[in-house]
Amino acid sequence: GIDMCKAIKKIKKEQHIVFTTAHSESSYFIEAIEMQVDGYILKPIDYDLVENKIKNIIKQINTKYKLQQQEILTKEVAKLQDNLLVVLDKNQNIIFSNDNFLDFFQIKNLTQFQRKYKKISDLFLDDKDFFVPKQNCIKEIRALEDEKRVVSMMNVQSFTPQAFLVSIKQVKETLHTIITFTEI
Repeated sequence: GIDMCKAIKKIKKEQHIVFTTAHSESSYFIEAIEMQVDGYILKPIDYDLVENKIKNIIKQINTKYKLQQQEILTKEVAKLQDNLLVVLDKNQNIIFSNDNFLDFFQIKNLTQFQRKYKKISDLFLDDKDFFVPKQNCIKEIRALEDEKRVVSMMNVQSFTPQAFLVSIKQVKETLHTIITFTEI
């Protein structure tokens, strides 16, 4: 059992496995848990328990599939946006961006972005003709009149500053902040 489970996990790490065994020693049980099996059923087998375990695994697989489809849909909708788009969590960390945002800064993903920039205000150039936040970037921008929400950011591809109108919306239920940068 354990050896077969290890062999299966080597081939496909995410493979779902329900373990049935006559062994009831805790060390055997712990080893099965460490391999991340989905179930551990002692013999004699209770078929209702097996059926319930399989139903739960099917629910997990369906939930994972739905989540993947939702992620694809979210990315597709974000691609329709011509602006640079980011979503911040309640601590003002970027948790999502569209490809335009990543392309503008010539980065592959948000992990790479977060290594280069510590906070959203690090993106803005210090220019007397544009708004430059002092401390709480989001709060300061939201306090401005719409037409004064203009910032300057460096276009990494052309090494020229570009002006953007900033739009900020906060989602009350999640405390996420959605920011769009429209080139002007």
